Amino acid sequence: MISMTKTPICKLCMTNTINPSLMSFLEDEPICSTCLDQFEITFYSRHINGVNALSIYQYNDVFKETLYRYKAKGDIELGQIFLFPYRYYLKFKYEGYIIVPIPSTKESDDKRGFNHVHEAFKTLGLPFINCIQKKIDFKQSDYDFAERQKVKEKLSIEDRNQLRNKKVLIVDDLITTGATMKAVISLIQDYHPKRLKILTLSYTKLIDK
Repeated sequence: MISMTKTPICKLCMTNTINPSLMSFLEDEPICSTCLDQFEITFYSRHINGVNALSIYQYNDVFKETLYRYKAKGDIELGQIFLFPYRYYLKFKYEGYIIVPIPSTKESDDKRGFNHVHEAFKTLGLPFINCIQKKIDFKQSDYDFAERQKVKEKLSIEDRNQLRNKKVLIVDDLITTGATMKAVISLIQDYHPKRLKILTLSYTKLIDK
């Protein structure tokens, strides 16, 4: 008798069969344990301008290649893999928060066909407020250290009243120097959120504490 049951396959390696865990019998797990073990999982916690920040992964070679496939190559299916293994813990930790994503360039979103930050963090099931906008399209990698400290001048905030007395979670895929994150913190703090925290998928050792 032929089984009609769908067999979950890892979205990263596309070869390993996944044996569903008891916690995920209603959902297909998107990444196998072999691939997950290649990421450097750190849950690195620190403070950026006095705001608690948590990053799940160290930016190692495997994560770098995966993020490249996801962002540059537009492999939208990979958006599921980053937070899925820790979704229950993160949903509990950030219950009642609203998500404010670090903005990407419209050109990049249009090219890949989706917003990579939204796709990666929608696993948490929290409401999004896209209130931070770029006045001009720019990439941090195009600027030297001095120019990165002026990032706030290139950002604006909209729908600001939605942030007052709310629990706000700033999210991004990667944090390096922290210049953009500090600028967003400053913009949001002007509108007195009840609480403010940061969650990123990854971080590099170049981060400016």
